[in-house]
Amino acid sequence: IESDRRGSIGTRNCRLAAIRSFYRFVADREPLAALQCAAVLRIPTKIGTRKEPDYLDSDEVAAILRQPDRSTPEGQRDHALLAFLYNTGARIQEALGVCPSHIRLAAPAQVKLFGKGRKERISPLWPETAELLVALLKRQPRPHDEPLFVNRYGRPLGAAGVRFKLAAYVEAAAKEVPSLQGKRVHPHTFRHTAGVQLVASGVDVTVIRSWFGHASLDTTNHYA
Repeated sequence: IESDRRGSIGTRNCRLAAIRSFYRFVADREPLAALQCAAVLRIPTKIGTRKEPDYLDSDEVAAILRQPDRSTPEGQRDHALLAFLYNTGARIQEALGVCPSHIRLAAPAQVKLFGKGRKERISPLWPETAELLVALLKRQPRPHDEPLFVNRYGRPLGAAGVRFKLAAYVEAAAKEVPSLQGKRVHPHTFRHTAGVQLVASGVDVTVIRSWFGHASLDTTNHYA
């Protein structure tokens, strides 16, 4: 693991996880190698420096949301999806997995999200976001048990496609708000933005933890 190859701490830890998995397998089937396996399994993961989360200011978010052409089906979809990400702080795969049956549009509007390990949580929807979803479903009706956000062929939208479209919107928005030129914006940036803004608004971190589906409060505290 500790070789001359230059790799990140994350890469090193992934290799270690694979090696540990192999040695657990060996330990179960070859008792004579138990001592060696135990030594390998005791190798600790490496902890590195943690980067501050990238997030957007309100005017930067507004500039990005202005870019999709809402007169077209794709533009309306993109605008609704980005607004949804900003509102809920959902991970991109969580958002792309949302079906109409997961959404409550009557007050209080909310959406059911399925996170890592299929953990279920409820996220509130702003009235503005609910209106965008109502308009999207009116223009592009979807079966109640199929994904809401789809491509032009009616197939579920992929994360790579979202990143591609978002990059174009950010590039266009940077002409209006120059501060975007120095930022790397991806779908997860909206999650960080929502977290930072909720903390700044005085929302208790335990509420944000439940809202975002964090396994540890330490992750939520990072937004502070």
